[in-house]
Amino acid sequence: MKNLNPSHTLFPVFDRKVHALPNEKCAIEIFNEGEWLACEWNPRATDSQADVGYLGTARTTAGTIQIGFHAWEQNNSEFQYFYLPNNNQ
Repeated sequence: MKNLNPSHTLFPVFDRKVHALPNEKCAIEIFNEGEWLACEWNPRATDSQADVGYLGTARTTAGTIQIGFHAWEQNNSEFQYFYLPNNNQ
């Protein structure tokens, strides 16, 4: 069974409902379905025509198929917890 409590021994874990996601493209790891996924964070561009509340997308970087996990102000449906492996925050 996968660990459902997000923690990390090297980096602080952030809750995006409490801590702001980065404002610039960067490496990020998100907690999804009990595991950490290495991703590239792509925040909403200022000229974006995305729906209201869209914050950006964390796109996986491991493997040949990339999966995007969207972050919305309205809910935590795709991910809530993250850490920054480059410790930028």
